This record gives sequence, C-alpha cells and structure tokens, in this order.
Amino acid sequence: MDFKRLVILYGSQTGYAEDLADRISRQARSRHIKIYLSSLDEYSIKNLINEDVVLFVCSTTGQGDPPDNMQLFWKFIMRRGLPNNSLINVKFAVLGLGDSSYEQYNFVAKKLHKRLLMLGGNALVNVCLGDDQHDLGSDAAVEPWLLQFWETLGQIYSISNPNKSLLSPKYDVSCYVNTNEISENFIKEFSPTVQEASEKKPYKAELISNDRVTKQTHFQDVRLIKFSAVNAHCIYKPGDVLMIQPENTDENVDKFFEIFNCFDRSTIVECKEKDGISVPDVLKGQNSLENLVKYYFDFCGRPKRSFFEILSKFSTSELEKEKLEEFDSAEGQEELFAYCNRPRRTYLEVLQDFPETLACIEKEYFFDLFPPLKPRAFSIASSPKYHKNELHILVAVVRYKTRLFEPRKGVCSTWLAYSGLKYASIWIKKGTMMFPRPENVKPCIMVGPGTGVAPFRSYLLDMLIDKKKDNLLFFGSRNEKSDFFFKEDWENCQKENILQLRTAFSRDQDDKIYVQHRIRQEVDLVCRYIYDEEGSCYIAGNSNQMPEAVKDAVKECLIKGRNLTKDDADTFISNMIRKKLYQLETWS
Repeated sequence: MDFKRLVILYGSQTGYAEDLADRISRQARSRHIKIYLSSLDEYSIKNLINEDVVLFVCSTTGQGDPPDNMQLFWKFIMRRGLPNNSLINVKFAVLGLGDSSYEQYNFVAKKLHKRLLMLGGNALVNVCLGDDQHDLGSDAAVEPWLLQFWETLGQIYSISNPNKSLLSPKYDVSCYVNTNEISENFIKEFSPTVQEASEKKPYKAELISNDRVTKQTHFQDVRLIKFSAVNAHCIYKPGDVLMIQPENTDENVDKFFEIFNCFDRSTIVECKEKDGISVPDVLKGQNSLENLVKYYFDFCGRPKRSFFEILSKFSTSELEKEKLEEFDSAEGQEELFAYCNRPRRTYLEVLQDFPETLACIEKEYFFDLFPPLKPRAFSIASSPKYHKNELHILVAVVRYKTRLFEPRKGVCSTWLAYSGLKYASIWIKKGTMMFPRPENVKPCIMVGPGTGVAPFRSYLLDMLIDKKKDNLLFFGSRNEKSDFFFKEDWENCQKENILQLRTAFSRDQDDKIYVQHRIRQEVDLVCRYIYDEEGSCYIAGNSNQMPEAVKDAVKECLIKGRNLTKDDADTFISNMIRKKLYQLETWS
C-alpha cells in the first residue's frame, strides 16, 4: 500500500525541533518517501484533513506554551467547534522535546497528542517525550521512538530500505559568479515601526550606548545595551522580550573562509524549493556566499548528531568515515558527548579534525550542514513609562574555558559587546512573565540573581511612575562593588517607598550567601505578601539549582510562618503556579 506523502511539521523555538524534523526528513528521503517539511504556522492547515500521515515535532516553551512558529496552528487546533471526526482519515505521530526540570515538561506534545485523538486522528505510536535532562539528551528517547515509527509505518505502507549514500542537497541550489551588483543588506525589508516588526520583517534599531556595568577586574563582562526607538511606536509591557537577530563577527567569517579556502566569497547563491522542502523567505533571491556566512549560517554553535550523519556521507577516508559513523550511531553517543558536548566544540573545529572529509564538501550542501542563526531573546530591562523611546537589555558576555585551547564565546553576546555595531535587527515578543495590571496590583515578590533582575527593573520603574507600593526584590550577585546591577534605580525606588530590597552578595563574606538564604530570613513578609494578601512571586535567572532552591525557601516560609504542612505548602505553590501567581523565566 502506497501513500501520497509524509508531512513533517515542526514547532521550534531554539532550532532543535527544526533540526530534528530536518533529520527525519532525510531519513524519509533515504527511504524514497515523498515529504513535505514546514513549520506548523507556514503549513496550510486546511490541508490537514486530506493528509495520510503527519509527524509533529514540537518543543515546549515558557509556562507550557507552544513555540512562536506554532502559535497560529495551536489556536486553530484547540478550537472547541472542530468536529470530533475531523481527522478520522489521518494517521499521526507526535514527537515532543522538553526539559523535565520544568513544571510543564513536554506539555505541548502531550496536549497536542491528546487533541489529535479527540479529533479522530489515528496515532501510529505513543507520544515521544524527549528529555534534555537525560545524560544523552533527547536522543535517549527519540532514537528508539524513531525506530518504532519507521517499523510501524513499514507495516502499513510499502517503504524501501534506507539508502545509505549521500542524498542530494535539500534545496535546489545554484552557485555562480556574477559581476552585477546585489544588495548588501541580507534582510531585504525592514519594518517602519517596532510595533509591526517580526522575525521576517525586523526593525532596524540604532544603538545608543553599550556600557560595561561590571568592574574591569570582575570575572564576567556584563553590558547594559540601549537601543533607540524614537518615532517607532514602541509599545511593550514589563516582562516582554526583545528578540535580536545576531550576526557572525568578521573574525569568525574570516575563519570560515580560511577553512573553506577554495570557495570565493563573492559567489552568488540562489535557493529554490525542491522535494517538498520550502525555502525560507530570507534565502529567496540572490545572496553572496559572504553574506550567507555572515548573516545566515550558524557555524560557531555546537553540532548536533545529524551533522555527523551528513558529514560521514562525504567522507572518502576510511578512518574518518568510521569515526563519523560511530558518532552518528546509538552506541557512540557517550563518546560523541565527550568529544563534542562537554568541550563545546564548534562546527568549524569539528571540520578541522576531519580534514579529508572537509576537502570533499560541496558548498551546495552548506544548507544541510549548518543550521540558520537563530534570534536570541533578552528580557527588556527598560520601563515603557520611565524610558521613553528606548529599549534596554542586560547582556552577560558568554566566554569560558574548556579543555580546548580557544575560549568558548557566545555568538550573539560577543557580537553585541565587541563588534562595534551601529544597528541591530530587532522585534518585540510577548514575554512568558506576566506582571499584574496597574489597576489590579497586589504585593509582588521578585527573585532575580545576576542578569535575571532585568525584567524586574522594567516592572519596578513602571511602579515608580504609578506610585504602586508593596514590592519586594531579592537580588543576588558575587560582590556589591563588582556586579550590583541597577543599584541607583533600586535606591530611587526605595526613596519613594516603592521597593523593599534584600541583597545576597555571595563572595563578600566567608560563608556564601544566596537569594534563598535571604528569603528564609523574611518569613513574615513573604507569608503576608503571597499567603495573606494573595500576591505573586516571580523568579528569573539561571535554571541550574536556583529555581528549586528558591521554591524550597518559599515553602519553608509558609511552613514556619503559617503552620502549613509540607504537603499543604506544596499544594499552595502548585495552585499559585496554576493561577500564574508563581512564574519562572529561566535559562541554562
């Protein structure tokens, strides 16, 4: 029995779900299956009822929310008026990607699977729940699930065995030398206002200032970066996020062409759709290879398993091919983790370790090998009421050592801090952290160690304008004199009785003191704000141990201050989370 095509739809925030969908599409093509690959929002949903088999790959973001490129689909598929037999002829599978350290672990995948069943869809396999917390990452669940998926599909339809040779490039790519001038702007069209800006049509924001806010002797370089939004209808709320499309630094672009030294920077590249894989708008038309390397390809990130799979197909060296195939195998994942993940090797560094394979790569395959540079999200640190026509972000420049000789550097933070940029492509996205409306303000507890304090500056300076009191901020950093962010702003808020500030400077005394220790010292105030007066609690910062330590400290306050049992305290916090009175915005 044959079927028309396999539709692979992804909802991806960081690019991992998209990369995995891309990899599954290659597995399908190797089996001579006709495919259609697209983000969920770019897919014409009216066609869904006519599809034979649909595979959904989706991550969960924020407080159990769908990714940005899945929002429209999500709203439609969750509509109550849809008939229960809508998808009676559709076979489907759902692959979820999440992080079990979060309360709403894989919520989107679970809910989508359940909803598709309610609409009459036929599940080929159980929902897959990939967990980033596993030692081997999501692959630990994804790999056996994919084997089951292909096996189940093969029992229903006539499917060829996978072809292990190199597939053709995913796009129809033409490369040629052209003496005609092409646009120097990779982004062809900018939005006239911040309000209308989006990933496809960003706003070109002028940089006002780029100031280091940590001492020169401090281990970390943190920048307060300000953009102008004059005459740009810049409307946002505290808790919203500034999205920035990064660029590769000139230094990294030069490194790329040193490694691929046989390719001319001025080569013109054109991409057209092929085999059901749509071409992103930004790639349509003519682009120079140099522009693609500077603005589009992410070659400084950490390669995923699929990179080694494609690379192995190029290799003519028996030794290199064997190693690459091992890295792509289920058995080789621990070794791949030790080689690539732990030292944070980049794409270019891996390629230098496989020189004979590198020499065989054709530029038409760059779109298969390198993912696109993804926009980065920064909590807006400015207040819409206090900082008119400006957008501020607090950026920790990512730089650290591993066992590799070269220090690891963050692509976006390094570009923002050191490239001397004058403009950046930006847009505003609704944040996952939702603060109380001005007319309904209740007591508010905020916990923001390090750069996690950024969204609270936005909120508190709004409250300063509105003269709203009962705000308690726990701020933590290493040293009062080295990285006490926004000290003057907090002092202004304190003078107006808008804010009660509690600080934890972990290295200013022999015993390390963190925000959770300060919370335990404020039993009466914490209980009054969140228990007696039904206020809210917001936590922002690193996702390692801090969020759980803070939650435990809040529970201890409730147990001690209001005589709750441990179970009662757990239930109380769970109810706060359900009512969105206890919110997290964390990152790794």
